[in-house]
Amino acid sequence: MDYTQATAGKRKVCIKEEDPDDIASFHLINPRKTTYWAVNFEENPAVLKGSDQCECMFVSSRASSKGWVCLVELKYCLEKNIERNAGDAFKQLYETLNKLVELNIVDYKSHRIYLNISIPEHSHRAPFTAFQNTQDDLLECLYTHKVKVLGYNEVLILNECFIRPPKEEI
Repeated sequence: MDYTQATAGKRKVCIKEEDPDDIASFHLINPRKTTYWAVNFEENPAVLKGSDQCECMFVSSRASSKGWVCLVELKYCLEKNIERNAGDAFKQLYETLNKLVELNIVDYKSHRIYLNISIPEHSHRAPFTAFQNTQDDLLECLYTHKVKVLGYNEVLILNECFIRPPKEEI
């Protein structure tokens, strides 16, 4: 969750196992208790010095052998600003990914890479990528770099190798 806007910068990004009761948040669902690591880039700005990074990264314990890496950018915005904020989030996610690749922390061949835009206050409007990306853009990300672009407030950990959006009931 990102408290920056709600607290005028007194609190920032927090990563916790339990859901907060005071702010909407991104939720990583882990029913099988798969081991993963979480990196809060706001608490560790030196990692990506000089870039406009996303809030956090989640990495499966098998990240070095076709495990998953999920970069997450949270945007808390008014209804009328979703499109612009989704575009800004997408840019931050790609800048972060490019910096991680440049630093040899992540590579396209060894990792399943997911970029997720979360707009926690708007759970009824997911996926949020539809505001910014055409199908051609998303397919290019997938085929050129093997990167999946998501736009959800919840992501399900299937195992050490895969994550996906939870199934929606109609």
